[in-house]
Amino acid sequence: MILAPIGPMIRPAVRAQVGPRLGMGLDARARRLFTQALGGAMLSVDRPEYLYQANDTTTPVTGYNQPVGRILDQSGKGTHFGQSTTTSRPMRMQDAGGFSYLQVRTDDFLQSLASVDYSAAAYVTTIMAQIRRQSASTGVIYETTAATSNTNGSLGCFQNYAGVAGNIGARSRGTVIGEAQQSGDVLGQKTLITHVASISAPLSRVFVAGAMAETTQSQGTGGYVAAPEYLFARAGTSLYADLDFYAMLQIATAQPLTPQQLYIAQLWCASKMGVKP
Repeated sequence: MILAPIGPMIRPAVRAQVGPRLGMGLDARARRLFTQALGGAMLSVDRPEYLYQANDTTTPVTGYNQPVGRILDQSGKGTHFGQSTTTSRPMRMQDAGGFSYLQVRTDDFLQSLASVDYSAAAYVTTIMAQIRRQSASTGVIYETTAATSNTNGSLGCFQNYAGVAGNIGARSRGTVIGEAQQSGDVLGQKTLITHVASISAPLSRVFVAGAMAETTQSQGTGGYVAAPEYLFARAGTSLYADLDFYAMLQIATAQPLTPQQLYIAQLWCASKMGVKP
C-alpha cells in the first residue's frame, strides 16, 4: 500500500545517530536497483559532495544559501545535470526540519549534461520529492526532449497540469500521447510523485500523495529516444516550475519494477524530505 505523506519521519540528527544502518544503507539499497537498469539517475540535495556551485567541478557546495550549477548522479549511470547560466541556478537551502532542498524559482532549471538514452527500455519509473510553490501556472517537473507535446519518444511530468492547481499530469509518448492526471499536489506541502511510463505496455500511471490515476490508451509506435532531459522547465525556455526540490530517482528497465523495488525507490526519495512513502 502506498500511503500519503504524514510529516517528518527521520530527522537528520536521528539519522546521524543511527549511522550507516539507516541512511547509508538506504542509499546503497537504492543504488542496487540500477545494477540491471538500462539507464537513469539518483539525485538528492542532502549530500553536498555531489553538488557544485558552477557547471563544473571546481567549486563544491559547502553549505546553504549557495547556488547549485551541477548535481552529480549517485546511481552510477553518469546522468549528471547542470546549469551554465549563473542567474538560472537554484539555491541549496535547509527547511525547518533540517532537510536540504533546491529552491527553484523564476527561470531556474537544470539540464542533463548529455542526452538521456532510454531507447532500449520498455519502462521508465520516476519518483520526485518536492513542494509546489506555484499557485496555478503549469510548470515542468521533468521532461525529456524539447516538448512532449510534439516530440515522439518522450515523457514528462507537470505541475498544475492544464492550468488546474494541484493537478499533476504525467505524459508518455510514442507517436501518440498517453497522459494521466491526478490531483493532490497541495501548495506548500511535501509531496511524493511517482510516474510509471511505458510506450509498449502502453501505460502512463501517476501516484500523487498516495492517490493514483493511469491511462492504458495506445501511444502509437516506437520507443523512447535519446534526448536531453530538463528539470523545472521546458527546454529551458518556458513552463518554468516554482518548487522546492529534495530528490529524484529515475530508472529505465526492460520490465516493470516489482512492488518491493518500487517501494525502495519511493522510500529513498521520501527519506530525503522526511516523510513516509
